[in-house]
Amino acid sequence: MVTTSQRPKYNSYTVNARLDNSAYTSMISLMNYAGYPDISSFVREAVLVKCKDIANEVAVMMEDRVIDNKHSSYRRIEYIAK
Repeated sequence: MVTTSQRPKYNSYTVNARLDNSAYTSMISLMNYAGYPDISSFVREAVLVKCKDIANEVAVMMEDRVIDNKHSSYRRIEYIAK
């Protein structure tokens, strides 16, 4: 089981997680095997990679919308000068 909490401190956030013993020991051995020196470096990279993935998905979605919009049958808005 994993529980998390966040609290602001010094213009940044500290994120805490509570894991049961078996999950923790499994994570430690896997992280060590992958070459991470500590949990913080693993978590930092995991968060950055996940955020990058989400940003890339949004960028692709917006690009698809731009392409679809170029092929739409809508007319340009014309403003009438008074």
